[in-house]
Amino acid sequence: MVVKKQVYWYADPMNQPINLEIKRLINEAGSQEKLGQRIGRSQSAVQKWLYDETKPDAMATLKIEREFGLCRHKLRPDIFGEI
Repeated sequence: MVVKKQVYWYADPMNQPINLEIKRLINEAGSQEKLGQRIGRSQSAVQKWLYDETKPDAMATLKIEREFGLCRHKLRPDIFGEI
């Protein structure tokens, strides 16, 4: 199985890696808090996903797919496999 690396960009001033897919979802929702509310998760959980400290669990991934149209296979290929 080939695992594709996620694409990151680096935020100033801390130069921390950021998950671009989560960043796009936050922008679409309007804020970390609003994204969390739409999928039933806390703002702090969304922040951890953003900075790649944790990843959305399977249920959150399915809610993200339903709410935003982001394919579950793209967000969590380790759980749902690649297409």
